[in-house]
Amino acid sequence: MMFELQTLLKLAQNRSRGGHSDTNISKDMGAEWAALVGALGPDRVPINWAKLVDLPPEEIEAKLTDGDTPAWLKESIEAHRALAAVAEEIRRENEAAETARTR
Repeated sequence: MMFELQTLLKLAQNRSRGGHSDTNISKDMGAEWAALVGALGPDRVPINWAKLVDLPPEEIEAKLTDGDTPAWLKESIEAHRALAAVAEEIRRENEAAETARTR
């Protein structure tokens, strides 16, 4: 839960900033937002998730093998997939630890 709490705190701070006049900082904020939303997943932040992920999972996977998909997008998809997998692993470990504590 601490992982999710810290991630939600960073997301709340990011969204509360309301943007920036410097386009480079604004792009960095957008990239941070996408990473945080990816780590939290659709169950925790469904509105943010819907804005970020506008394709079904199978179409996203197809982009990885599509020769027309730019390399930067493939790399981004790969990073988001890995981030989501690690976040899910952390959730499972936290749930197992919590279950063990309550026994």
